Amino acid sequence: MPSNAKPNESILRGNIEWHIELIAVQIRHAEKVKGRARSGYYKLATLLVASIVEAVVHALLIRKLGIDGVISTGDYETYECSLLPKTFCPQEDLVICKRRSENIQMRKNPDFAVLNRACLKEKLLSEKLFKKVESVRKIRNKIHIQGLDYIDRSYTKNNLVKLADVMNSLLSLYYVS
Repeated sequence: MPSNAKPNESILRGNIEWHIELIAVQIRHAEKVKGRARSGYYKLATLLVASIVEAVVHALLIRKLGIDGVISTGDYETYECSLLPKTFCPQEDLVICKRRSENIQMRKNPDFAVLNRACLKEKLLSEKLFKKVESVRKIRNKIHIQGLDYIDRSYTKNNLVKLADVMNSLLSLYYVS
């Protein structure tokens, strides 16, 4: 493990433990109520699970690459673009640009999707676990309520158990390695 990855591990472990305690509190509250309130408590627990999942994916990459590690987003950025004469394409603007791979330093806290793809690329996650983490990420993204086309009240204990299984798989990887 790179030496620069060690200092935050004890803090991360403490935060994981705290989030697990908060998940337990949300579940206990959910068991005491019905309907929308129950779904609300399960939603909060879901967000806490997703937070742990994202943090562990990040931590696994930090262990492998170090805090100064760089990952590719899989995207490209363009630069030094020049507009071509209209004779090439009279209907639209046509430009020619240089492009380079877009890379992000681990210390810049990359996006969850980028982290997940990087873990797959680095063989830290199996294809199966990668897909499960992706499903957690997509559920977590429902926090962006402006993009939903329905009223989001669909959180259940069964869904939470499935997400918790993904979390437990990642925690096993994290604590064993």
